[in-house]
Amino acid sequence: MIMRLDIIAQGKGGVGKTACAAYLTQHLMRSQQVLCIDADSNNPSFSAFKAFDARKIFLAYGDEINPREFDAMIEAVAESDADAAVIDVGSSSFGPMLSYIRQNDVIPMLEEMGHTVRFHVIIAGGASLDDTVASFAGLCKFFPDAELVVWLNGYFGEPTRNGKRFDKTPIYEANVHRIFGVVEIPPVKKDTFGHDLEAMMGARQTFDERIALDSVPIMTKQRLKMVWRDLQGQMARGNL
Repeated sequence: MIMRLDIIAQGKGGVGKTACAAYLTQHLMRSQQVLCIDADSNNPSFSAFKAFDARKIFLAYGDEINPREFDAMIEAVAESDADAAVIDVGSSSFGPMLSYIRQNDVIPMLEEMGHTVRFHVIIAGGASLDDTVASFAGLCKFFPDAELVVWLNGYFGEPTRNGKRFDKTPIYEANVHRIFGVVEIPPVKKDTFGHDLEAMMGARQTFDERIALDSVPIMTKQRLKMVWRDLQGQMARGNL
């Protein structure tokens, strides 16, 4: 029976949500059986990773949750023999999904069944900072007792405002007691590390798959190994 359910949720698109879902899944798959679900109706890129064998569902149409698909997703989680489940939720489904989960007391139900539910929220730097922080605030408001994992994505710029990092802001400090972990994706040089990561993600490959290719240059493999070693270390130290 699945003992943990990781929901990757962010109302702002294009901030690395699926990348974070892929990183988490790869980390978990090293020691656990993982059920992967792609619930991004508009851009189902999580299911394009062959290594994850993700089940694709059409969670929402426009601003409306598809209740049949949502309920079927919960059934799949309940019936699976996997150790963990990772659900990648589309940005357009963020608000409707939160409302549906709260209206139907989904989290208490899952907890009664023995599952641990964690929301993973990406905080991106640059122009997306305010929107991603707003999604974090929404999760905190909707689910005041839920565990949260924060991904500080510096790929688009440092997640700072007026010199203050997000993890030093009042909204973070007010909810720090239920933040289970923090993973930091540092800024990288776009023409080396950034190019290598984009090529890997564009091909929908895992780190291991990309590094194993004979066609990938040695220095590209070295940079990918460095990034993956750092991310794995952070996730391991955070007990993710």
